[in-house]
Amino acid sequence: MKGYYDIIKEKLDNNFDIIYRKLKADSGFIYVIFVEQLCNEQLIDQTIISPVNDMKQPIKHLKSIVPALSSFSLIHVESLDSTIIKILSGDVAIVSDFDDTIYVVKSFTETKRKVMIPPVENVTKGPRAGFTETVTDNLALIRKYIVTPNFKTEKLILGESSNTTVIFMFIDGIAPQKLIKHVRDKLKTIEVPFILDSNYIGEQFKKNKSLFPTEGYSEKPDIVAANLFQGKIAVMVQGSPSALILPYFFTEAFQNPDDYYLNRFYASSTRILRYLAFFVALSMPGIFIALTTHHFAFIPLRFLIRLTSSRAGIPLPTSLELSLMIFFFLLAREAALRLPQAIGPSLSIVAGLVLGQTTVEAGVTSQITVVIAGIYAICTFINTRFYPATVYWSYGLLFASTIFGFPGYYFGFIAIISHVTNLESAGFPYLYPFATKADFNFKDIIIRGQLKDISKPLFKENKS
Repeated sequence: MKGYYDIIKEKLDNNFDIIYRKLKADSGFIYVIFVEQLCNEQLIDQTIISPVNDMKQPIKHLKSIVPALSSFSLIHVESLDSTIIKILSGDVAIVSDFDDTIYVVKSFTETKRKVMIPPVENVTKGPRAGFTETVTDNLALIRKYIVTPNFKTEKLILGESSNTTVIFMFIDGIAPQKLIKHVRDKLKTIEVPFILDSNYIGEQFKKNKSLFPTEGYSEKPDIVAANLFQGKIAVMVQGSPSALILPYFFTEAFQNPDDYYLNRFYASSTRILRYLAFFVALSMPGIFIALTTHHFAFIPLRFLIRLTSSRAGIPLPTSLELSLMIFFFLLAREAALRLPQAIGPSLSIVAGLVLGQTTVEAGVTSQITVVIAGIYAICTFINTRFYPATVYWSYGLLFASTIFGFPGYYFGFIAIISHVTNLESAGFPYLYPFATKADFNFKDIIIRGQLKDISKPLFKENKS
């Protein structure tokens, strides 16, 4: 009959980085098993192997080594499959060929990066720490902000092949019970081969096919803590520096961390700019095409004359001209994101010259079209969370306006509103609290109120 050591070695066969250290005992051999790159082998020699070798009393059972390793938290493991997962996760397993006992010692070292400023969610004032790829470190960062016994964390292992650690967090008494049950039940029913990032879980909560983000992500512990205090759920995944936040509402895409660390009047004005930029990016191409293609009477005469003269000799229709200019701007943006940082700015300069000045001088496009496309590009960059939705829906409005003019634009805009109102996030309306009977503080929707007035739970329903 095969022992635990033989079974483990058979299952972990053809893995050159699995180390098996063999120790002589009175009744046979003891094996210390670990992954070379995830553990400090020298430290294992000093703290596990040497104390066991130096034991004076006879080792007839594996339990006999416990006094020599009393300084460590030895975990007695019953399942062999669980032992293999712990070895692959960076822990040290201790087995023998004369006993059916398994002990596991937590990892001595772990490959991780230092806490740094997150590259996406930059702030001019406020906390600068960002998450890393180590889920336990991320949880520790959040606990620095939430010092209450009501802060609950549940650990799950998801992914049939990856066996990824997932932590589900909420504050008991603040988060609604129906939200906790909804997220917990969904997590337990997720069936995916592997999970590498929090987005693997976030997509499971999408009920509607939409480009609008119905789940939030953050790389900052202070933002996650603030959402937990409001009654939301956070989910963190081992290997991902972003925490999933549920539910996530339409109005939250216009809120930035700076809003709560800077002067509230300045924060309110910049938030209004974000709303305005979103509307401009979504509507400007369609309105421009409707005016210049179907409804000349709405354009002032002087501007119409200038517009006509600037388009003299342009071979392409206005709608096709604007569509191509926006398309090339989107290509330039995508290329700048994918290129190394040293080359990205150079590409932006070249793209600006080629798509701007050169195309106008060559008579391919007009100056006004370049201006419209440039304003459109800038406005889409202001609110990156809505970038995919803004790009595709603005193209839809552009095409509708090209064919039907303003009636097509109105029909398309109503379709967008209908689509957004039909969305849900973790069982809540996406436009929450609009058109609901929720008891919510509206002072943080467009205008940011005083922090003492808005630092309250979002939901009226609490744990009974």
